Amino acid sequence: IEHDFTSLYKILRQFNDMATIQGDYFLCRKASTKVISKTMASLPLSIAEKYTISTSPINHRDRGCMETFHRFISKYTSGETPGLNKRVHPRPPKSFGDLDKLCSIYSQIELFLWLSMRFSSNIVEQQTAEALLERTTLLINEGLANSETLTLKHCYIKRDKNLRSIWLEEENQLNESSDRELTDDCNSME
Repeated sequence: IEHDFTSLYKILRQFNDMATIQGDYFLCRKASTKVISKTMASLPLSIAEKYTISTSPINHRDRGCMETFHRFISKYTSGETPGLNKRVHPRPPKSFGDLDKLCSIYSQIELFLWLSMRFSSNIVEQQTAEALLERTTLLINEGLANSETLTLKHCYIKRDKNLRSIWLEEENQLNESSDRELTDDCNSME
């Protein structure tokens, strides 16, 4: 056990190593917490602030969430008032890909609101984010309700069509070769 308490990442790593999972105890979100704490290693924040931020509802695999996180923390640590990204504009989904983007936008707004409630932010930005969150929720619900009309731009469809055409070609070649063999066999019998 290290007794280095200067790095949240090291503290969380040690805690994870010592923690055992029992019936009523479960350590969740380990990966996100580790990624976020490692990202904040060089930031001028207290361990308590870093810990609070590391427990934020962030999906470290979502590029939009990570951009929102970095933008907020950068502005906060430089003494500026963090705001929501102006590029966040939810639109009605026309495809399942659009619906996925709406879910990402929802996560970004939720993250911004979570951080802004715990760290100083502009009340106008918070109200704007809350209105955007409400609109995004409405659009997601409408998209789910109308999911039968959404298009599916999925690479597996093209792949499956391609595999089917290859299979059909192979089947045709096998049938043709079988037909030739039968014809050859019939001709040799005569």
